[in-house]
Amino acid sequence: MEHYLLAKAFGKCIEILTLHSQKLLEKGRIRFLLRCLDQIPAHIFENLQHLQTAYTLALILNRRYAEAKYVIDKMKRQKLLSYIETKILDCLWLTMTDHIEESFAICKIIYNDLNTYDSLLNHFFILIYSHYLIANNKIDYARKIIHKVINNSRYNRNTFIQTIYEYNEACIELQHGHLNQAYIRLYTNYNCSWRDHQNDVAGGQAMIGVPLAEILYERNQLEESLSLVKNCLAYARQNGHIDSLISAYTLSAKIEYSLHHDKTAALCCLKELEYIGADFNFMRVKASALLEQARIHWLNKDYYLARNILNEIIAWDIWHTLDNFYMPAQYLDTPQMLIWRIDISHSDGKKHEGKIQDFIKHTKNLLHERRAIKLKMILSTLYFSENNQKQAFDCLRSILLDIGNEKYLRSFLDEGPIMHKLIYAFYEKYSESFHLDSNTRKILEILISLVDYSTIKETPPNRKNVFYEALSKRELEILSHAAEGLRNQEIADKIFLAVTTVKAHLRRIHSKLDAHSRTEAVAIARKNGWL
Repeated sequence: MEHYLLAKAFGKCIEILTLHSQKLLEKGRIRFLLRCLDQIPAHIFENLQHLQTAYTLALILNRRYAEAKYVIDKMKRQKLLSYIETKILDCLWLTMTDHIEESFAICKIIYNDLNTYDSLLNHFFILIYSHYLIANNKIDYARKIIHKVINNSRYNRNTFIQTIYEYNEACIELQHGHLNQAYIRLYTNYNCSWRDHQNDVAGGQAMIGVPLAEILYERNQLEESLSLVKNCLAYARQNGHIDSLISAYTLSAKIEYSLHHDKTAALCCLKELEYIGADFNFMRVKASALLEQARIHWLNKDYYLARNILNEIIAWDIWHTLDNFYMPAQYLDTPQMLIWRIDISHSDGKKHEGKIQDFIKHTKNLLHERRAIKLKMILSTLYFSENNQKQAFDCLRSILLDIGNEKYLRSFLDEGPIMHKLIYAFYEKYSESFHLDSNTRKILEILISLVDYSTIKETPPNRKNVFYEALSKRELEILSHAAEGLRNQEIADKIFLAVTTVKAHLRRIHSKLDAHSRTEAVAIARKNGWL
């Protein structure tokens, strides 16, 4: 192909593309197809319906929207396409330009008129429609359509198509809070080819790579998440759908802030996303970039900057659209939720209590467990900020029971200093309680090993002989074993704890004693007669 293009043997190029353009699309080789067709004069294939359709798909998926619109309108005038094919291309164009309500409305019309599912263009449509149905909380209907199509089509063995269907299933699992199921599904699809296509490149890998990276982030596997999202970022920027684009950039910013404590790098990443939104007039992209900037300012205690951004974006129409569509990129954060967080940080969250409780009930009625858990986390910090420890502890215990063995970690940690203090206080009271089940205890032990102790004890004591906090019985036991020279693993084996729990106890001991090493902690304890 490259040889014929260089030789300007365009007739031969057309012959090859006529034979193979469909396969290139099926395998997700969109950019290669576009590169080939861009080098062939348009008049040579302007009357070839299959190549014009392939060219239009490639243009849309590579964000060349104006050119795609021109080709679609031209094909309409030439009557190269059927009514359904024209509507599907219009639908894809509206989807990729993020006209959510208009695209969903067209989807309903197309589906009622659709007679066959056994074409690639029709599969693109079903993928779009099911994606919007899931976002519109019509999950059973979406699954019915997906299963009906995938079980009665020759494309059910196609890597690219099957991968994108699996992405939609993972979106449902994430809404329901089933992180482990979604992780297995996405991990398997990202790393494995389908059935007998072992040598095929999965064109949809990057599409599922972003939500997979989000799950790794939730599990606090930050290095793995960063590596994966970096691999996907170029795809998301160049030809990923809007949710992939937003999620890839906002996740990169979160990791920069969480892993490297680099606020500048995080904000630069979000500024780039904001500029992409402005360049393409994608208001949801721009709004998401600004919202995440405000969230980072809030975490950094720059409340004035956070409020300024919120005041700018809160009245934008896009949020009204998102009231009816739970799009993946906006699923866990809204301007209203950030307003609650800022007020809670100023001990002024009491006025929001009823509203948050109503949102939790509504969200649980929709079976959106993941969002309900996030809202309950905000509510627990509200109670704790108001010194209502009992309700805060009850709410936190309820969250821990809700998540079971799902590894929700960053959702807790990203709720800021109040949540860190709440986790610490809860652990101090219940770590040795027999009322906690094994899953709850396991998650709690992991969380306590990850909390930022600088947020718990912001002003360390200056006088080591006066201002010590009392050590718990367990902490004294661990400190005594440390004084014997036992290593962390040896201490863990001796008192039947996980080594991560022993490390967490030692960090708390150091914090309480203002000690900088195990040796110093032992020396302080001996000086005070505790050992």
